[in-house]
Amino acid sequence: MKKEEVKVWKISVGSTSNAKLHKKSYENKNLYIGFKQLEEKDYPYNGTNKPRKSEYQLGLLQKEIKVGDLVLVPKTNLRAAFLAKITKPYYVVDSNEDIYSDRFPRRFGIEPISKFGSFELRSLKEKYWKNSTVEELTFSSLNDLYH
Repeated sequence: MKKEEVKVWKISVGSTSNAKLHKKSYENKNLYIGFKQLEEKDYPYNGTNKPRKSEYQLGLLQKEIKVGDLVLVPKTNLRAAFLAKITKPYYVVDSNEDIYSDRFPRRFGIEPISKFGSFELRSLKEKYWKNSTVEELTFSSLNDLYH
């Protein structure tokens, strides 16, 4: 059996300035993802790991992010709230599941690894976070994350 490569993703939880939701995500071991304006269905994945269109971002969430992958939750440009490992694949909750489900129905289960301080993360090819909810990052190891 071939071992799959672990990827590092940026997945926004709420918005980059939503520190309260970042904290709850870390504590509750769930990534809270919105796109509430889009119905849940099988969305196309256009092959890019930095999609701009919401439907393609959902396709990426549904099809490409795997258990074992790492995720950085951004809080500001090149700064992250925390690092976690995906432990439960993509799923959707009912709108009455919890206090976040109406606004953030899409989820991944996570195991938090580390909260980040105020230091800046290194970006290998990009100088800023893209204005997208999800994108693959170009880090080849955790050592590449830090200045």
